[in-house]
Amino acid sequence: MTDWNPALEPRMTAKQGAGGAAGAFETYETITNVVWQTRPAAPSDYEYRLADGLMAAFDAGVVDLSALAAHLNQQKISAPDGAAWTEATLAAELQRLGR
Repeated sequence: MTDWNPALEPRMTAKQGAGGAAGAFETYETITNVVWQTRPAAPSDYEYRLADGLMAAFDAGVVDLSALAAHLNQQKISAPDGAAWTEATLAAELQRLGR
């Protein structure tokens, strides 16, 4: 069993008609219940590091975007380009990952 759903279309390409997506992704009689139904690929090492860093920040009570960026920088978790996080780069990355 995989840890991601290979049949799941990315949200941006999924097409839904007026009736929603009923039957668009699976037929109940033939599905295999995939553990991680909502992600089109397994998380990368970078995504795991970022998630761990964000969880550590939240555990410390940090919720402001600029403070989150600072907390990630203190933990030595770099932005995707290897640079330090800024409020703008963190907002853009969270937007990208949230699609």
